[in-house]
Amino acid sequence: MKKKWELARDPIVRPLLCGAVITLSSTVFFQFSLQNFRISTSVMLLPVLLLTLNCENHPFPACACSGMMVLLFRAFSGILLNHIEAAEAFRVHIPAAAFYLFYGLLFPLLVPMRAPRIPRLGDVAGLTLCELTSNLLEIGLDQLFSFSGFSLTILPSLVFIALLRGCGAGLLLALYCHYHSLLNRADHEERYQRLYLMKTHLKGELYFLAKDKARIEQTVKMSYQLHSQLSAIPEIPQSIRDMALQIACDIHDLKKDYIRIEQGFHEELGDSADDRVMEFSSVLNILEASTRRMLGDAPIRLRFHCDSDFVTVEHYALMSILRCLVTNAIESIQGTHGCGHGYVELIEYRRGDEYCFMVADNGPGIAPKYINSVFEMGFSTKFDPSTGSLYRGMGLPNVRLVAQELGGHVDVTSQPGLRTEFIVGIPAAILEVPQ
Repeated sequence: MKKKWELARDPIVRPLLCGAVITLSSTVFFQFSLQNFRISTSVMLLPVLLLTLNCENHPFPACACSGMMVLLFRAFSGILLNHIEAAEAFRVHIPAAAFYLFYGLLFPLLVPMRAPRIPRLGDVAGLTLCELTSNLLEIGLDQLFSFSGFSLTILPSLVFIALLRGCGAGLLLALYCHYHSLLNRADHEERYQRLYLMKTHLKGELYFLAKDKARIEQTVKMSYQLHSQLSAIPEIPQSIRDMALQIACDIHDLKKDYIRIEQGFHEELGDSADDRVMEFSSVLNILEASTRRMLGDAPIRLRFHCDSDFVTVEHYALMSILRCLVTNAIESIQGTHGCGHGYVELIEYRRGDEYCFMVADNGPGIAPKYINSVFEMGFSTKFDPSTGSLYRGMGLPNVRLVAQELGGHVDVTSQPGLRTEFIVGIPAAILEVPQ
């Protein structure tokens, strides 16, 4: 069975969909001075459907389906509702159905555009001429069936109607293009934000890789030293000395894996010319948008404010710091307040020769006995209530590590149950890009 979107793209289904829409819209009309000649909204929608829904196919099949459906709909309506004889009901509406056949033949010849775009003067003229010609052929066929004459006095009215509906179709196409452009822009912006945040997260992890790589290198040296010292003691069994050597070799292999991972990250992330610098206000906007998406309907109020904007090359580092602090604040509120009510605010301001970034929340806070331990690796007071597992306790150590790499500092104050504040201060000379 075909999926829904595959059916929508089927060259048979699309003309049928166009025909169904045209048939339904043809019921909205007003009668012209000529008998059996209607002015309906369907003719204004027809070119829009041909250039959007049916743009990948030739227009004639869609117009043929429209004409056939309109003929059947009007004929059976006349038979069932007005009790008209079947032959007469079909004869009366054959010219109207023929209009759509003429339109489908003339459209690719008279209308310059082949895909939806903001209509130009030539496009509107083509739409007008296509409709006018099809109307004249329809009227001529109707007069032929009824054996009556054709008066040129109605020509100005037909020109006016064709021009009016041609402009209306052009307006609908312009609105469609504008709406489509807004959707594409919003989709592009959302994808960019997601990619940027993913890149920020990976670059934040690189700090730990670099830090752990140095510690592993030191551990390898100590392991070899331990092996050498054990080898110098005859009483130590050979198996113990071999074990120490094996540990050193395994850690050395682990170090090489770390190096390969780090190199792979750097190669994939890279540094393109368009993302080396960024205004801090843009960083803050991206962080706020992603945080609101993460919260969904959670009753947590956010307030993000940039008091003193600046351009920086360290936007990834700042995003890593601030995202971790904001996430910690949200997890703190959601983990202790029964329904997760609370607020989180992020305020940036200039103080002397440094930029300060304050993240505050009204979560449970930090007990005085833990205030000096929150930046220690592995320390955490949070746990997953569903599993009982402690969090890894790497977020705040990462914040301090990145801040120190930038020559800054992190301070924390807390009034348990009332307010907790983290203030990150980083020298302006490090963050600002010289103008």
